[in-house]
Amino acid sequence: MRLGILGGTFNPIHRAHFQMAAVAAKALSLDRVLMLVAADPPHKTVDDGVSAADRYRMTDLACREPDCIFPCDLELRRFGKSYTVDTLRTLKKQYPDSELFLIIGSDSLQAFSYWHMPGEILKLAQLVCVPRTGISQGDVAVADLLEKSFQKRPILLEDAVPEISSTMIRDRIEQALPISHLVDGQVEWYIYEHGLYFPESLKRIHGQVEKMLPRKRFLHTVGVMLESVRLANLWGADPQKARLAALLHDCAKYIDPRKLVRLSGDDTGIEAVQHAFAGAAVAKEVFGIQDPQVLEAVRLHCTGDTGMKLLDMVIYLADITEQSRSFPGVEDYRRALEAGPEEAMLFALQRGYERLLLEGGGIHPATQRALQYFQRRLRK
Repeated sequence: MRLGILGGTFNPIHRAHFQMAAVAAKALSLDRVLMLVAADPPHKTVDDGVSAADRYRMTDLACREPDCIFPCDLELRRFGKSYTVDTLRTLKKQYPDSELFLIIGSDSLQAFSYWHMPGEILKLAQLVCVPRTGISQGDVAVADLLEKSFQKRPILLEDAVPEISSTMIRDRIEQALPISHLVDGQVEWYIYEHGLYFPESLKRIHGQVEKMLPRKRFLHTVGVMLESVRLANLWGADPQKARLAALLHDCAKYIDPRKLVRLSGDDTGIEAVQHAFAGAAVAKEVFGIQDPQVLEAVRLHCTGDTGMKLLDMVIYLADITEQSRSFPGVEDYRRALEAGPEEAMLFALQRGYERLLLEGGGIHPATQRALQYFQRRLRK
């Protein structure tokens, strides 16, 4: 077997990692590529305190296509510092008849001569370098030097992969910027489900909210966070405020009914919307949120109201259209988003109004005001 090995902390794993594996697999006719998750790399610490278990799980989720790429936890099952030479020795024992190909990027090629026992590594495996798009790091010159020093030349592949770094992704997550073009969709969901790479204050709230909600409702909250970040960045709302409001939007949904009515301050008797009004109070009293924009977005996420701001619209619409929603007609709501926030609000309010009339449910005065407000605005 021709066996490729691509190692890294994968913190988190991203699309360029997989493109490196796929490029090498195709160019060298590899039978299998192992995505080797580093436990305790000797040359750097793992940032943001993300556990090896989380990094392996993300790698496992991302290993779907092509079908020759697999996650590998070999280094996670060892104690102490993990050196590449030790990993290759173990793999050589496990696959004695295999030819090993160690896949690295141009940045690692530059530093390879400083690795632990580089000469022994080159005896155990063929070094393969995958370049990065638009970056010239003198790979040929480095390959010449390595060949002169160790009498074995690295293979330099021609097909390049995009310049993506895990550091950049972590920074984007902290700022609530989109990452769907940088990581696999299941990896993105896992990050938001577990609050990985979130600011510390948000991590604490994330953990508290998860304990307050049933599993299914918390997963809905994860979906609302992801969709609110997408819509906020698309339409120009503050994405960090949107993510926070989305995380808190259902925080009062499962509190004691008597307390719910009291906190909501709502006397209409329409139970389905009381948790939204109460949620704003809980967000302020329990979680210490003082931002009036975030609190208003939580308060209006069920009913809407006249004079809704962009952040309010983002949370209202994200709640309806997040990816785990599967009610009849949800695709119509998602298509309505393409027209813009106000048009989507009018569509959603009209559909909701019609449904409530058919079902005989109570229509909250705030919803009536919201519908009239958007009808007036879009007549102009």
